[in-house]
Amino acid sequence: MTSRSLASLLAVVFIYGLFSTTDARDLVFVQALWRHGDRAPLSMPYPNDPYNETAWIRGWKQLTNIGMQQLSELGTYFRKKYGFFISSQYIPSEVYIRASDSDRSLTSAQSFLFGFYPAAGAYQWQTNNPWQPIPIHATSPDEPDLVMKDYFPERSLVFSGKKSGRFSGKKSA
Repeated sequence: MTSRSLASLLAVVFIYGLFSTTDARDLVFVQALWRHGDRAPLSMPYPNDPYNETAWIRGWKQLTNIGMQQLSELGTYFRKKYGFFISSQYIPSEVYIRASDSDRSLTSAQSFLFGFYPAAGAYQWQTNNPWQPIPIHATSPDEPDLVMKDYFPERSLVFSGKKSGRFSGKKSA
């Protein structure tokens, strides 16, 4: 058997194996990562901006009502997409929520959970309030960033504005 024939046979076996097992696959794990929702600016965008910190009801850097709504809707979307995979009510052994230790990240996680696990039945502890408290595990300030943004070796060059070789802004031929 020539190497070309062997390669063709292996390709056919691989493709057959790929498609023949597709129906037998089960979802066993879901991991999702996202940033916070819409937030107020980090600081005054420019001098004499009429929208100073008092214009933002929670202050600089904080999640806005729009941001909370975005994450609540994301939670509802995830519930519809993965509802078959997970219990309809919160069970600690099924879910682990982790967020960086910033107000906007923790508020985003709470808002997501409001959409993902609306309280109902025995889980509804207040009349006319579908919110239920669910633990959110915050990172400590000593832990590295969840997305390891500081690992990017040339990050300081990018954000310092220095132009060197790779980040000179010139298109290479």
